Amino acid sequence: QFFYFAGHGFEANGQCYLLPIGAPANDYGPQDCLSMDLLILNGLDKEKLKINRNTVYGYATSEGIGAYEVKGEMNGVFMKYLKKRIKQPRPLLDMLNKVFLDIERDPKVRDVQIPELRSNLTKQRTLLDPLCKDGHTTSYNHHTFHWRTMHELPIPVQIEFSELKLQVTIWFDFCGHFTNKVYVFSSVEDLIPEDFQEFMEGKNKEDLNKGEDGRMLVSDCKTCSEWALSHLAYLRFPEVFCFN
Repeated sequence: QFFYFAGHGFEANGQCYLLPIGAPANDYGPQDCLSMDLLILNGLDKEKLKINRNTVYGYATSEGIGAYEVKGEMNGVFMKYLKKRIKQPRPLLDMLNKVFLDIERDPKVRDVQIPELRSNLTKQRTLLDPLCKDGHTTSYNHHTFHWRTMHELPIPVQIEFSELKLQVTIWFDFCGHFTNKVYVFSSVEDLIPEDFQEFMEGKNKEDLNKGEDGRMLVSDCKTCSEWALSHLAYLRFPEVFCFN
């Protein structure tokens, strides 16, 4: 499960609260808000947060004071200045300190919003560091193989109805890119005899073409027999059939 909240919140006596849009504009208390502990217990499994190295926490404000928005602006004050700095090729801690300095210089909030930084970063990381692509050949090949396997279509299937001198070809195609839905197509044709050369001599070569799998298909209805045309609508398939 995943929960995302974009809005205001506060901490009181070590307890975190989320402030809903229906809360009073002034003099709101815990009874008007959502308790984070209660929310987690009711919706998710409570697990201890794993502490990792090289982690940075940039808070929009400090404990006990608020984070603000300016009427008419798209983002809050912290996000407004973060967006201006986040693409700069400078160390992450340096970038965040520049954001904090921008907020300090903003006369509207400098005295009421004080950002806070917590970090155990030991390396000079930036958000524009190049990705390391070496040393993962086996993993790359493994994922590439499975990706290609997921996008392989079944080979066309041919079913012969010898007593009717007909054959049905069934083939598949994806409905679109990055989807697991497929179209199923079928066509009814005269059964091509084993003596293909003799069959070719009895047909107009201009009415024959090759399908995608290299088979010779009768593409023009003028060359189809009356049997093939009449069975297009009500040809029935056996309940069980075998094919290669």
